[in-house]
Amino acid sequence: MAQIELKLSTERTNYLLYEPANLTVTVKNISGTELAFENDTKKNLPWVSFLINSDDGMPVDADQPLRPPPRLIPDEKESSITIDLTPYYKIRSTGRYSVKALVRLPGKGTFVTQPMFIWISKGDVLWSQKRFVDGAERTYSLHRFEDRSKVYLYLRVEEPEQNLVYVTTRLGELNYAESLPPPIFDKDGNLHILHPCTATSFVYHIAAPSGQILHKQEFETTPTIPRLVSSPDMEVHVVGGTDLAVLEKKPKRAKLSDGQKFPDVVKDETSSSKSSTPSH
Repeated sequence: MAQIELKLSTERTNYLLYEPANLTVTVKNISGTELAFENDTKKNLPWVSFLINSDDGMPVDADQPLRPPPRLIPDEKESSITIDLTPYYKIRSTGRYSVKALVRLPGKGTFVTQPMFIWISKGDVLWSQKRFVDGAERTYSLHRFEDRSKVYLYLRVEEPEQNLVYVTTRLGELNYAESLPPPIFDKDGNLHILHPCTATSFVYHIAAPSGQILHKQEFETTPTIPRLVSSPDMEVHVVGGTDLAVLEKKPKRAKLSDGQKFPDVVKDETSSSKSSTPSH
């Protein structure tokens, strides 16, 4: 008799190399009683894990232990858990991968989902710069990546010599028809990024040396196109454009018709009373 029903899902199947690859495992309890899902700390076995194979059939090893929080699921209820595969599995090459979720139920065995396929790609490097941070050389880069007919801009921070990637973060949609202004580092090592999002808007980010996003702001390209400016003491700010947050707070200009009264619309009683004749 079946104990549980499993479903593996994801919002996307196409990912830039090293970006978070979030997959959701949904467990429905159909056992007739409450079920507890816990990690086996003695054998170092998580209650949920993944079986991943590259397109040539080679298994992908785990990079670090997966320790999902325990779940208690009542009968006829379901619970979902979303896990980022990137930090836990050695998905280090581009290509297609087959992914299955494994759910271990103590005393009942291990249950496996149907396979799901995800694609990992490199994208295009638009900008890159190396800097020393805490005595180590880090590479900061911006990547163009297309997903489902849309183009996105990503920030990656890594230490190639240590085989260490700090972040690969999606910054937002990219209007590739416009040129990308060069990012600028400030005196504290924060990276300032201003990129065209649409034909009439730009998005401004400030990223810490680790790549963590500290600030996000949106600008309209009126009355002038926004741009990054660095002062002699390496203070960086945006000049030009209009802050969208400020623009949205402004009261809307009254229309000429505001306050005017209009006569009621007179219905054509004659035409409305006519019965329609079905066409043949």
